[in-house]
Amino acid sequence: MSGLNWDYVWNGLWCVIAAMTTVGYGDFYPRTHLGRLVCIVGAVIGAFLVSLMVVAMSESSTFDHAEQRVITNCCYDIGEIMDYDRRRLINIKKLKR
Repeated sequence: MSGLNWDYVWNGLWCVIAAMTTVGYGDFYPRTHLGRLVCIVGAVIGAFLVSLMVVAMSESSTFDHAEQRVITNCCYDIGEIMDYDRRRLINIKKLKR
């Protein structure tokens, strides 16, 4: 990158976008404005596709209403069992005294 002509704003823009999209500068990089434009478009599209995958994965991991109701009922049942066990343990400790 030391051979860049810093008289052009586009060279600075190239460095900023390459750093922001974390593609890095690498050993090989485009030297023309058209090549840099193509790489910038590719980097932005790549970042967009990765963000779409993250959104799709997070949406698929959320529960619908029926699933949420089942989870809530199971947790409520488990809570009742734990309360029963806790009361039983307290009674056992009282009997041992």
